[in-house]
Amino acid sequence: MRLMRVAILLLLAACGPAAAPAASKAPAAEPFEPVAEPPPDEEAEAVAPEAPADAGAPASPPPWAGEPLAAADVPRVFRDEHRVAANRDSCPLLVPTDVEAGARPRRANFSGGWAVAYDKKGVPGTRPSGEPCASCGRGAFGVAGTGVDKGGGPTWPKQIVWADGSRAGYGPEGGEGPNFLAYLELSDAGCLYSVWSALGEEHLVVLIEGLRRVRTDPAPAP
Repeated sequence: MRLMRVAILLLLAACGPAAAPAASKAPAAEPFEPVAEPPPDEEAEAVAPEAPADAGAPASPPPWAGEPLAAADVPRVFRDEHRVAANRDSCPLLVPTDVEAGARPRRANFSGGWAVAYDKKGVPGTRPSGEPCASCGRGAFGVAGTGVDKGGGPTWPKQIVWADGSRAGYGPEGGEGPNFLAYLELSDAGCLYSVWSALGEEHLVVLIEGLRRVRTDPAPAP
């Protein structure tokens, strides 16, 4: 089932090796296929971020429309992974800014793109085998710029649409959970972004709302 393939690949992304040289990246035998389907008895629910009482009010700008982060303020693993990613030109960095205290970022495996997972002991996560755990905290949450182009994605139980046309769809991973997964399509990026959390739906939304771009500083003159 295509849905199960997605869940397995995302679990593998979260459970990637704690550290590995960038040069050791190798493409997976099969490309990542971002396909997921909600349970058939669920209908997609549109969610307006910070929606005012007036139903006709315009949508809010996306979280990453604000001031970008300085590169020096971003964990180095994000910059290192993005620099060597095959899709770096079409898939700008998105970095979570509302991160659990004590969580440590690390490289995660994602063929054709870039990915960073966060580990934190004592919270739910995913074992190296791909099985969920109650307190191992491995790959508890993370973000990836996948090697797949945006467009033609699945219909998720919940949707967020922003003023610039960017959108996110999210729900329980594999339709059942326990982890939660979101796919993001940015109006000015060509790739499909993935955000995941083993800490629940509310935490996933907090991660999405805290995503920021990274300022690209000009290279120093020779």
